[in-house]
Amino acid sequence: MTVTRLHVSGLSTDTSNFDLENLFNRAGLVMSVSLPTNERTGKSQDFGIVSMGTEDGAQAAIKSLDGIMLHERQITVRQASAGE
Repeated sequence: MTVTRLHVSGLSTDTSNFDLENLFNRAGLVMSVSLPTNERTGKSQDFGIVSMGTEDGAQAAIKSLDGIMLHERQITVRQASAGE
């Protein structure tokens, strides 16, 4: 199974792993979600990484979720670069 990592930016600090997993499961199988948190506040930062189980699922997520509103913020979804 090929895992494709997606970079999701523009997230609200109210966004949870659960929120992203539920949203991205609409496009395909989600293998994992990572939301870095601010060490001082404990809140999530404005980006996350979603690992999709297939390339088709990743492409479907990019096509259907890029630019949508989540928690009153417009998100951007793209394929993660090697260092992300």
